Amino acid sequence: MSKKIIIFPGYGTQSIGMGIDLYKRFSSASSVYKRAEDILGLSHGFFKNLLEDEKGMSITYNALLTIFITNHAFYETLKEALKEANCKLEYAATAGHSWGLYNALVASEAIDFESTLKFVNRRAHLIDDYFKEKDLSLMALVPKNKNTWGEIYSEELEKMLKVYGFYIAAFNSPTVIIIGGPRDNIEAANSKLSEQGIKGIAFDDGIAPHTPYMEELKTPLERTVGQLKIQDANVSVVANSSSEIIQRSEDIREELYYDLISQVRWV
Repeated sequence: MSKKIIIFPGYGTQSIGMGIDLYKRFSSASSVYKRAEDILGLSHGFFKNLLEDEKGMSITYNALLTIFITNHAFYETLKEALKEANCKLEYAATAGHSWGLYNALVASEAIDFESTLKFVNRRAHLIDDYFKEKDLSLMALVPKNKNTWGEIYSEELEKMLKVYGFYIAAFNSPTVIIIGGPRDNIEAANSKLSEQGIKGIAFDDGIAPHTPYMEELKTPLERTVGQLKIQDANVSVVANSSSEIIQRSEDIREELYYDLISQVRWV
């Protein structure tokens, strides 16, 4: 049995031009974008133009949508390349950081691509509309002295972050956590963090998923899950909210109820 795991990146990894080389070089990739355009009722070439549009990619809705589609384009291209080499893409589990969870579920065959795209489209609209009126940002925190978070994390640190309106959104690795909060407070929070040997790196975005700022979206997000047809996954899926392995359809549905409200706990 394969011991490989397929991991998909999520929000914060997007960049201008991501996926464009893949689109131009591989029909397996461009067909994914074209299929997405058909499903969403968009003209062919929409995503090809969007991927290279700096202004367009700065819009949260567009970024969220293209992350999901580009992840799937890479996945399909890898499968096709291995098939041409008389190999098969085999893996024991899938995982997706934050927004990448939806790609992990498609790769596990718990949900099909078309249904997930429509689900992602609804959620992207909800998040974009909700955060337009809020000036929030994510920030990566990295210990300056090569410490791990296990060595320097404390309840006092978390309380200090809350004073500035910041909450921990994701435990990404032993040396990196992500926080979300008001953009206006980044400088003040960074100054205080620096005193404690922590470097803050602000993202150029306007949302704060996986924090209490998402709480008002809880009910609308839950409604999007109710429309999804989910089956048991063919391989294990790593849950974002707990790092636990899930595979049953009811556990996957439960994870989707809370995945954007809860912290990402990969460590």
